Amino acid sequence: MIDTIENDRFRVQVNRLGTELWSVYDKPEQRECLWQGDPAVWPRRAPNLFPVCGSLRGGAALFDGVPRTIPLHGFLRDYDHALAERSAGRLLYRFTDSEETRAMYPFAFCVETEFVLEESGLRQTFTVINTGSRELPFSIGYHTGWMCPFDSSHSISDYRLVLEQDETADRVVNRDLVICGREPYLRGERTIELRDGVLTPNLVLEGLRSRWLRIEEKDTGRFTQIGIGGFPVVVLWSVPEHMPFVCVEPWHGLFEPAEPYGEFSEKPLVRRTAPGEQFSCCMQVCFGRAPL
Repeated sequence: MIDTIENDRFRVQVNRLGTELWSVYDKPEQRECLWQGDPAVWPRRAPNLFPVCGSLRGGAALFDGVPRTIPLHGFLRDYDHALAERSAGRLLYRFTDSEETRAMYPFAFCVETEFVLEESGLRQTFTVINTGSRELPFSIGYHTGWMCPFDSSHSISDYRLVLEQDETADRVVNRDLVICGREPYLRGERTIELRDGVLTPNLVLEGLRSRWLRIEEKDTGRFTQIGIGGFPVVVLWSVPEHMPFVCVEPWHGLFEPAEPYGEFSEKPLVRRTAPGEQFSCCMQVCFGRAPL
């Protein structure tokens, strides 16, 4: 089922299956800002990742010494979520553990996903609540695809990624979503020129200080700005040729390390929340024009 909220500028739709952002339509520009999915290219639009970001070695994680199979990027995206609250510009969904999820991930939890419309865009907030009696280990992240090029009169080389500030950051090199090293990438820079193949198989950056990243159209200054502040990892991804979208993925989590790590809770960058406690993270998105 698809839910809709709107204001004077935007119409936003959310699919209850996985609380996947389904459409972000800019009314004045008459432009769809969100990738609309194409089975021949990439069928998804904006899947939400929990309790795994990426894949697991052998497809399984160890919990209390028992290996349990969890799908690529977790299972949150594969279940219907309950609409808990609704207003003119806000949607709040809840998803709680079940016998089926506990067979994969033996914990009690609740994940709330909130969408709030703003004057220049929207906020999507995750809140993970530990409803059980023991520590809850998890990863969580976004995998949102944004239209790029913005229209048919531009090509991918007409765009660049712009960070809030100059960055010095290494690229996490991975093969089949397993980390195999790190290499220098940004050295006092804040822009990444887009071209086919530059985000394939992926571009993974750790420890960025910038609070946001923009997909910017060079000749007009139009941009899609995604909040990345507070996230230890940002994954950038697209298809290798004729790029129609750019995925900007702020994560609390990372791919499999090269060395085995034992229990899932010992995996690098896994969050841990005590019983009765909760953890929240937010991706704020806005649309505008930068001065030329």
